[in-house]
Amino acid sequence: TDAYGCIDELTKADYIVVHPGYSKDEKDELNVLDFFDDCFDKRMLIENCPIGAWQSNFFFSTPKKIAEFISRYKSSFLFDVGHAILSANTLNENIFDFISRFEKLNSKVHHVYGTEINSTLTEHHKHFHQAESDYSYLSMLNPESTFVFETDLVSRSERSDYEKNIAFLNSFLCEKETIKE
Repeated sequence: TDAYGCIDELTKADYIVVHPGYSKDEKDELNVLDFFDDCFDKRMLIENCPIGAWQSNFFFSTPKKIAEFISRYKSSFLFDVGHAILSANTLNENIFDFISRFEKLNSKVHHVYGTEINSTLTEHHKHFHQAESDYSYLSMLNPESTFVFETDLVSRSERSDYEKNIAFLNSFLCEKETIKE
């Protein structure tokens, strides 16, 4: 399609992340799948979206839905860990089991940030040291994958905030250097 041709010419990126959004009904999910059927590129990674008190109809929010996508397109995904925490809490599932089921799907990219461990309202995109959480789940993540760290500009961030994030991630992921400082 014309849109796909434009993507192909504009980017030589290793990955193209697609955040599919939410649906009003089942037809919306079919529209997303139609898009992928027509325009799929092996570089495209679907991002798991959140189920939350305010976001009940997002696409690809569970390990089962992501596994179906991966199987259909022979692809991978971007694992947004904050979205998984929010979804697990909303679905009354154990956070660590939920993350483990996602992790078994071998994401190419992990999206991490500080989030409140018991939240059902929204993910927070804070620096790790700004959110009350049990971050032991970070040790469950594949340290060889690509990591994306995102923070909101709610308050001014200092260089030391980012340095703390890198040190914090390294302390959980592994002893060898896998995240470049």
